[in-house]
Amino acid sequence: MTRHGANSALDKALAVKRRFAMPQPPQISLTIRLIILVLIAIFPAIVIQGYNEYELRKAREADIRQQVVQITKQFGEEIGELREGARQLLFALAQLTPVKLRETEACDALFTALKSQYANYSLLAGRTQRAGYFARVRPQIIPRWRINRSSSEQWLETGSPSAITGPIPPPVSG
Repeated sequence: MTRHGANSALDKALAVKRRFAMPQPPQISLTIRLIILVLIAIFPAIVIQGYNEYELRKAREADIRQQVVQITKQFGEEIGELREGARQLLFALAQLTPVKLRETEACDALFTALKSQYANYSLLAGRTQRAGYFARVRPQIIPRWRINRSSSEQWLETGSPSAITGPIPPPVSG
């Protein structure tokens, strides 16, 4: 009886002890423990690598933006130089005596001679504000990509290539 009574008291003491004891984690194999340990060790390196990639991408975007701005500024400067060259050419042509006097034959001969030197200009002409052209050298060949239907029809109707090249500013009076 003592034995039975002792076991009963021992069982009660163990039950109380188990109630307040921390639960035992399930048994994990050594391989899984090592994998978890490696993942915990690698995680900070992965986070740092991701952050570095993000920073490099932001720096590259800023660099590309800076290059675009620089190229745009250079392009604008080159366009400004071209406009200034065209303005100086127009001013020089306006100062010539045949242009000032609006001598059609002399201007035609002059513009024809200058056409070969200024091949990039599609039209060399003298124009008044009200009367239109008094002298011009028509372009020999106009590329197809520069002619749309409405401008080509207008050119055929009027005989004026200004539908394609745009209006020519009036000569600068001296």
